[in-house]
Amino acid sequence: SSRFSGFLDNILHESSISYQRVLKTPQENKVLDNQLHELMDLLSVFALEPSAHLVLEYLIRRYAVHEYNVHALVRSFLHDSKIFARIIQLCTLVPVNTGSASVGGRDTMWTFLSAVKESGVPLQRAELLQKLAFRQHSNNDHALLLLQAICDSVTKCKGLLRSAAKEQDAISDLFYQGLVGKITWFTCMLLEMTPATSPDGGLSDQQLRIVHPLLDD
Repeated sequence: SSRFSGFLDNILHESSISYQRVLKTPQENKVLDNQLHELMDLLSVFALEPSAHLVLEYLIRRYAVHEYNVHALVRSFLHDSKIFARIIQLCTLVPVNTGSASVGGRDTMWTFLSAVKESGVPLQRAELLQKLAFRQHSNNDHALLLLQAICDSVTKCKGLLRSAAKEQDAISDLFYQGLVGKITWFTCMLLEMTPATSPDGGLSDQQLRIVHPLLDD
């Protein structure tokens, strides 16, 4: 696909076989991270395709994205599927810091997936909704970060659709179905979240601030 061709000049170039990110500067790793995150967002659209699995395997083996890019990897592929459970089994849920990004609440928010990592059983929607729950008089940092991650994924999917339309790029059925499938799954999650996380069926001010940009988009 033409959408992947740009990566053949950098992170998927044949010269990347000898790439060692541990020897790179923080600035070089930041550039690498941006490229990896963009590619993982695109790969996640084809999450069920064997060819996408091969590319992801290369990113794990060559760039250790399961250690250094945990947040982006989990956010991109977040789903109640077997492939996501397999990805989680490979991930270091408290990631290594390359110096290009801080390790803090955003990166430790995924530790609730430890049960999936141990068992290999796909994530249950009910469990994800529980983690999204906003509780009064409690520390809701991880719930809000998880909500932000979901909204970010929807925004990125919509951006890919707009980009293809703007460039009058031919959208394959597989690409279109993958994007719509991701948007639908996350949107249903957001709709189910409302009654599940608030006694009065509404969202908190903090939740609304995160979700609002999607409504205007």
